[in-house]
Amino acid sequence: MEIFGLSPVVATLTIVSSGVVLQNILGWLKSKEDYNTRSALASAVIAFIVGITIIGPQIEAIQDQMLSDLSELTIVASLIASVAGFDILTKNAFKIANQKINSQNKSI
Repeated sequence: MEIFGLSPVVATLTIVSSGVVLQNILGWLKSKEDYNTRSALASAVIAFIVGITIIGPQIEAIQDQMLSDLSELTIVASLIASVAGFDILTKNAFKIANQKINSQNKSI
């Protein structure tokens, strides 16, 4: 089945790309400092890779269901919004892990 006329692979890439773009636009709008392009690119790469691994299976799970157009729109919008937040979650997880490793190394 197609989602908004797109194959599951194209739908996944479109959703993830839209989420990454949204993430960077919101980051730029919320930034009170100069926009750091290198940091934005790093965030985009992380969000894109993590996004594909999370969104792909969800698209596969819903592709065979008979959903109304409004239900599809709601699901797609929530998936895009979740991709926009993946980078922050991933960065925070890495930061916590690094702090834990550093604190263990200091106690040795």
